Amino acid sequence: MEKIYRRFVLITIAFTFTIVAGSCAPRTTAPVEPSPSGQAAESQARNLVQANEPGDEVWIPSGELTRVAFIQGQFFATGVNENILTSADGVSWAGRHLGLPTQRLFGVASDGNRYIALTEGGPLLFSRDGTNWTRGTEYLPCSRRDVVYAQGRFVAVGWGGCVLVSEDGEKWVQRPSGTQNDLLRVDYANGIFLAAGWRGTLLTSTDGLTWVNRPTGVTATLYGATHALGMFWVVGEKGLLLTSPDGSIWRAATLGEEFVFTGVGYGDGKLVVVGSQRGGLDGVVFWSTDGKSWKGQALRDKRTLQDLAFGRGRFVAVGETGIYSFR
Repeated sequence: MEKIYRRFVLITIAFTFTIVAGSCAPRTTAPVEPSPSGQAAESQARNLVQANEPGDEVWIPSGELTRVAFIQGQFFATGVNENILTSADGVSWAGRHLGLPTQRLFGVASDGNRYIALTEGGPLLFSRDGTNWTRGTEYLPCSRRDVVYAQGRFVAVGWGGCVLVSEDGEKWVQRPSGTQNDLLRVDYANGIFLAAGWRGTLLTSTDGLTWVNRPTGVTATLYGATHALGMFWVVGEKGLLLTSPDGSIWRAATLGEEFVFTGVGYGDGKLVVVGSQRGGLDGVVFWSTDGKSWKGQALRDKRTLQDLAFGRGRFVAVGETGIYSFR
């Protein structure tokens, strides 16, 4: 069944404010400078600025969405009830409800010939055109949380340190990860696979087959990764921003421990981080042009943003209640 998702222009964020202990008070302040992880971050939170950026904002209400990716000129957003939403421009969306009401999808990946949609459990979903989907027959191990395609193979990660690899999307092999901590995200950036998860776990691999556990010095859960401004970036709970020049040695900083960052992306000269304030009542968006000075805003009543992608000049974030699209 296909549904058309209508857009709404977001008009709830047209003023400057400061976040203090999770509340919003109108006030103009200076941009946030990250503080070293582990130090008190309350003063940083008091300097959080909302500017008029991002621009051209659109909010598209929907059910809960878990992942978003820009693949072969199209956005794919996945979520509960095996829903897959697609968009060519990040503004107008069409959705398909594919199956089980209790099943969640955790991402789409493509090798250029076929798309796969990662199911939480059970067989995967396959498509040749990104629109018409069929269900596979092979049951894969572990509860899965994310998937990516790079270097000629699909790589999926999940609970218990699970890493699954496939060259065709049908036959999968479990690879040793060196950890039993849950892995929640896998990304490919600047020639390196990065898998992140619970208790500060961060694994890297140059081929998706052999993985190295990288010390991060943090115990908070880690999520999305990217490469921008000459650095690798990984985000996480407690407002964490982890950076590394080469993917091996990492430095942690925070924009405020009341934030949970789940997605990060780069486009048009802007590094963007999305997530939520502690408690998940409001989504948050931060942006920076140099990785040093940051601005941010809260999205009132737009709950936790869970992932971020960039394409066709737009950022698209997905979360518990819909899609936030902006430039």
